Amino acid sequence: MDTAGIVGLGVMGGRCAKKLLEAGVSVAGYDPSPAAARRAEEAGVAVCGSPADVAGRSSVVLLFVPGSADTEQAIVGEGGLMAGASAGG
Repeated sequence: MDTAGIVGLGVMGGRCAKKLLEAGVSVAGYDPSPAAARRAEEAGVAVCGSPADVAGRSSVVLLFVPGSADTEQAIVGEGGLMAGASAGG
């Protein structure tokens, strides 16, 4: 795996990112919360400006978002994962 993407860098996503980094995996991530993004960046995550940016930089993406509306927005909303996914991704 080249780079793992994480959308949602709060408690669960942030811990997952740290574990991946500890295992030597590069991580690109996005969170709308500036505090969560800052903590992730300090841990070594390449923080992106949108889920679409995460999709464009990652071979696999994990979602850690709180609900179905947030999931839909992260995937198909403006700047969502589908906007940045490569063909066949």
